[in-house]
Amino acid sequence: MKECYSNKIYFAPDWRKSNPYQWLLYKNLENQNFKCIGIGKFSLNYIIHTIHGKGKGIVHLHWLYGLCKRNSHYTAVVLSVLILMAKLILIRLFKNKIVFTNHNFGSHETKFKNLENFLTAFCIFISDSVVVHTKAGFDFIRTQYKIRPDKIWIIPHGNYIGYYENSIGRIEARNKLGLGQKEKVFLFFGQLREYKGVEELIVAFKKCKKENYRLIIAGKPQNDKIKTIIDIASKNDSRIVTSLKFIQEERVQCYFNACDIVVLPYKKILSSGTILLALSFGKFIIAPKDGDAIYILSKSVSYLYKRNKKISEEILEKSIKHHSNNYNFNKTLNLAQQYSWEKICLKYRKMYRHLLNNPRL
Repeated sequence: MKECYSNKIYFAPDWRKSNPYQWLLYKNLENQNFKCIGIGKFSLNYIIHTIHGKGKGIVHLHWLYGLCKRNSHYTAVVLSVLILMAKLILIRLFKNKIVFTNHNFGSHETKFKNLENFLTAFCIFISDSVVVHTKAGFDFIRTQYKIRPDKIWIIPHGNYIGYYENSIGRIEARNKLGLGQKEKVFLFFGQLREYKGVEELIVAFKKCKKENYRLIIAGKPQNDKIKTIIDIASKNDSRIVTSLKFIQEERVQCYFNACDIVVLPYKKILSSGTILLALSFGKFIIAPKDGDAIYILSKSVSYLYKRNKKISEEILEKSIKHHSNNYNFNKTLNLAQQYSWEKICLKYRKMYRHLLNNPRL
């Protein structure tokens, strides 16, 4: 008897309230006539009574660490992982399709790396399709997990054009932040986490002695330890401006329109939404030559330094020169426009339809 497959997309974890990437993805997928349902509690009861229906659908997983315990005792974490694995097996037994988006090389802070790698490998094995954002992700998945290339779909990360308000110019933005109009302004933006290299950025910036240089650190520290590290590192340098809190959406434009260069001094990076966010405001980027940055960023929109190298005074100085010689606002914005959600969701639609029309895959 022929299976009945629906247009339902269940996705987990559901972080749309705090994650614009998910909000934009599923809003635009709904425009492609999919019914997108965020799973708040990924419980057995939900799987049995909601996902197990007459119409089989797709369960799309994103960040696995959001679906199981991370910082508990080892035994509790193991039990949490085993329960998640049982849930995925149950979903497959109910003849739903599973898609997994691999956003990173792995979660950035974990106490149990081997356990996380085991869970990721299982999830990739049981999934019908794996999504990555560029060839960097494709190569990583193929090398690390030895899966068939036809199981991997390269679907880019979308831009943020139109999501954040962008109604003020450089002069007004700088006035709001108390910055001079002739200053060279570097911006680090986003949640402050150890792997992002913020402390190293501050140390490197303080070695640059030019008085017209400014550094803005804007974002919420992951914990008190990181906040203390940044407070101490930035002490005694009035050129450094910190806003160590969650940046409200209406304020995002102030920081990006005020800066000249967005700095991503990450120690390890596969994909980063901040790349697309910076491009969406037409901003020049400094980043390591690693992961998606290699495939997205060109010479006219960025300065890429050697992978596994710490951000340094020399890199910051070279980036200023490179910015002066190569930066082109229109090229930067045009690059961002290539990553429209409308185009990207057509790729998702193709993948979903492929899975739903081939129930035996």
